[in-house]
Amino acid sequence: MITVTFPRGGQIEVEEGTPVRTVIEDDGKILAASVDFLTVDLGYRLLRDCSVLPLTYDYKEGREVYRRTLSFILAAAVSRVCPGHLLKIGHSLAGGYYYDLEGIEEVSPKLLSKIEEEMKKLIQAARPIQKHFVSAARAMEIFSERGREDKVLLLKRNLRHDIGVYELDGFFDIPIGPLAPDTGRTPFFRLVPYNLGFVLRFPDKKDITKMTAPSEQTRLFAVYHESKKWSSILGISTVGDINEVIAEGNFAECVQVAEGLHEKRIAAIADQIVESHRRGAPLVFIAGPSSSGKTTFAKRLSVQLRVNGLRPLALGLDDYFVDREKTPRDERGEFDFESLYALDIERFNDDLLALLDGRTVTPPRFDFKSGLSVPGERSLRLEKDQVLIVEGIHGLNDALTPRIPGERKFKIYVSALTQLTIDFHNRIPTTDTRMIRRIVRDRKFRGYSAAETIRRWPSVIRGESRNIFPFQESADVIFNTALLYELAVLRPYARRALEEVPPDQPEFAEARRILEFIQLFLEGDERVVPPTSLLREFIGGSSFKY
Repeated sequence: MITVTFPRGGQIEVEEGTPVRTVIEDDGKILAASVDFLTVDLGYRLLRDCSVLPLTYDYKEGREVYRRTLSFILAAAVSRVCPGHLLKIGHSLAGGYYYDLEGIEEVSPKLLSKIEEEMKKLIQAARPIQKHFVSAARAMEIFSERGREDKVLLLKRNLRHDIGVYELDGFFDIPIGPLAPDTGRTPFFRLVPYNLGFVLRFPDKKDITKMTAPSEQTRLFAVYHESKKWSSILGISTVGDINEVIAEGNFAECVQVAEGLHEKRIAAIADQIVESHRRGAPLVFIAGPSSSGKTTFAKRLSVQLRVNGLRPLALGLDDYFVDREKTPRDERGEFDFESLYALDIERFNDDLLALLDGRTVTPPRFDFKSGLSVPGERSLRLEKDQVLIVEGIHGLNDALTPRIPGERKFKIYVSALTQLTIDFHNRIPTTDTRMIRRIVRDRKFRGYSAAETIRRWPSVIRGESRNIFPFQESADVIFNTALLYELAVLRPYARRALEEVPPDQPEFAEARRILEFIQLFLEGDERVVPPTSLLREFIGGSSFKY
């Protein structure tokens, strides 16, 4: 017998091997369960003393299961409505996930209506979603028979003793994570036409009966679409594809092409800045979320600007922090250093106007030990052949520079818009790529454990949602820092860091999830990564000084 503890109170004793569904009161709204912080489906068997928390849509983990289950139902519906046409997932967009259909140039409203109707039929029928454990060889047979070569390639390099395969009335898939026990638990969704494909939209986080308000992401979509096009040209769209490149000894060439594309794009941005400078815009603002590679991008951009005859001059926003006692506090009463008003906006604008007027300024310096703004020692003057580069999270927010005319600014948004997918039905969230980068960098250069980085990550995301993402579409240029090959190189670094997370810590479940994901990749030889690569900011060995 084992003891099951419920976080909301109470304990029971059950036989070892008892499924989770038998120890909870299921009202039809429970999507999965958290067993010792690990998200599992309701068929999961309990093998030791543990805590069990039923997960509904009210929990973040429950919402993830809801979205994953809806995506699974969508794929099943498409297999019925459009046999022979493969559904391909894209990136997060407009309150949902973007999809297109292979072999169909544009998804018509009529076809989309048929797919939506089929999804509703499956949901209304509350059909069971069954999980089968089969050998890797059998799983490969199942997907090979159904023309899913993307799944076969993934399994080919990730052979295990058994594979968990989910089935819905003869439709099979391997989602990355647990699903709800039946189709009836995900009734709220919408299919919306977008570009040549469509978006599967999800409910609002706080009210499951309402749809998330879509944000305008036209420019971001264009950048992502361009990156996907390049990856398709290279023949690398999924994890299975990059694994084949590594297994066949072509990794060095893949790295060279990916780095060449980065350099070409950075050079093109430098050309745009030169043209903007000629028109009277000598101020360049660079912003982006955590671990997007802003620092290395700024350094590589500076090199390209010098090639074009412009001398870059850097100005750090960190030196404009107000005294710590004047720093705004967040909803928890803690100092909010990411708030726009943690900066001395008035002094910053005074200095910018002085520089634009050809005068010399001496910016302040922030002493992080004392928490005080002190007089600076470095004087700056903006010459005619110079551009001022300002890097910081608020760079795209015009409230940072209310006294600077828009025509005098050139704004760049930098982010890692991962173009790879795990397979045609499973995406790689951009936030996962950035978190893996940060886990590796924090452990190597900052002395933080993976558990500490994971613990801080929700706060990082909240800050980005307030201060960065709302302004991304206002950028003059968007640069995608994602590299097709990077997760194969980050794999051994991330694995070591994640394996250090103790199983008794709340961060263990997230560490295990990321660990299982990163192990889908074969390991890439980091020796072929050039010293100027943006990836070197995270793994070390860069020729730039930070």
